[in-house]
Amino acid sequence: MIISIDGPAASGKSTMARLLAKELCFYYVSTGLLYRALAYILSTHYGYSVATIGAPRQEDVAEALAKNNLSYFYKPETGAQLVFKGVDITQHLKTGVMDELSSRVSTNQYVRDSLLKFQREFSRKHDIVMEGRD
Repeated sequence: MIISIDGPAASGKSTMARLLAKELCFYYVSTGLLYRALAYILSTHYGYSVATIGAPRQEDVAEALAKNNLSYFYKPETGAQLVFKGVDITQHLKTGVMDELSSRVSTNQYVRDSLLKFQREFSRKHDIVMEGRD
């Protein structure tokens, strides 16, 4: 089952989604955090900059999001965790630089389609409450 929460910025979407996921014993998925993870991976592992990240190569996006490369975990006690090639990258995702990089990468249609596919594959394995983009 998928429950999606949408609304304006600062309206409590994240808080509500986390509480609902905890109550229902579902996974909580922050789609914005997925964009940040992809931006982090593209910038640190593939050399993209603020100027170039809006047009990443499709091969780089596909490799970054491959099942054996990027994993998303969630526990109500500890929150979301993103692991790339066995390394927890979560602590690097909520910075000013990632704000800008994720904003720019999110304008790319291939990126949006790829992350939507990633989310759909994840939701086939788990009941989820999600909030954020798409």
